Amino acid sequence: MTDKIELRRNRLSKNPEEYENKNDRKRKIGLAVGAKKGDVIEYFEADNNKEGYSLNSQDISIKKYKIMLWKAIKDVLEIAGYDIARLERELLFDNTISHMAMPSRGVAGSMTPYTSFGSGANQVAKNNRR
Repeated sequence: MTDKIELRRNRLSKNPEEYENKNDRKRKIGLAVGAKKGDVIEYFEADNNKEGYSLNSQDISIKKYKIMLWKAIKDVLEIAGYDIARLERELLFDNTISHMAMPSRGVAGSMTPYTSFGSGANQVAKNNRR
């Protein structure tokens, strides 16, 4: 089952054939699925084709979704005192999250020294069992 957060949605403001740009995603997807003005089209960000999207969930681009996630959380993490440059490198390129990316000062509401960005919930659960 595909997590709904991975699914992109757009409502067609006109019938697909009325979009002037023949390369418009709304036009192409709308025509492919038989959508009409007012319908919501759904697709996934993908890397495995020239279109950059797919109707098949198996084609999901993890990299594109990481970038979307990063854009959504970057400001909040920066305000909380996290090393944004390091987290960005690790999230988008290394596929690891280190403890060095943690805030260097005490920040209200920040994670405790026993948690990390990637494994906080697991560590808290372990600490609660002790």
